[in-house]
Amino acid sequence: MKVESGTNELLEAFHKKCVSNLLEDNQEKLLEEYKTTGSDQPEYLVGYQDAQKINSLLISELILNCDKYYEHFKKISPTEIPLPQTAIYGIGEIDSLTKYINLNVNLFTNYCNRAVAYAKKEMYDKAIKDLDKAIELKPHEAYPYGIKAHIYQKSEKFEQAYLEYKNTYDRSEKSEILIFMSLAKRRANKK
Repeated sequence: MKVESGTNELLEAFHKKCVSNLLEDNQEKLLEEYKTTGSDQPEYLVGYQDAQKINSLLISELILNCDKYYEHFKKISPTEIPLPQTAIYGIGEIDSLTKYINLNVNLFTNYCNRAVAYAKKEMYDKAIKDLDKAIELKPHEAYPYGIKAHIYQKSEKFEQAYLEYKNTYDRSEKSEILIFMSLAKRRANKK
């Protein structure tokens, strides 16, 4: 990756102006919301996981509140979660998945896979319908919400993308989702 001249100074300025203020403003929130309690994991691992969550929260806050950081972050980071690979490849992947769905075989997985196949072919309405069916089957699974977020992001429906990223985060608590939520929210506010 090519680094622009002055990037170190820019990041240092972000740290001084934004990160310090964010840490101070969010200290109680960070301690309360992201402290892992009752974990059977070793202390070093819990600390690492908490640090990842705090880092994602800070990046999210920076994306939302610092214009310069947002512009810099857009250059170095993907703006959406990439679509996963479907289990079946080739011209007939949608037809094959449809046959399995019609046979009631592994419905949740096949609806998700067919939705990904539709999305790859930019057939977003059909993909969303399949994802809605998958969500009906397993509403607590994060995976179909993440795919919906990707589709809405690709369709430049950033408000809906933000909501689906939020649904994804609520079900998975993967801290990196916070970053994608912030990017979608920021883009929604620019429209």
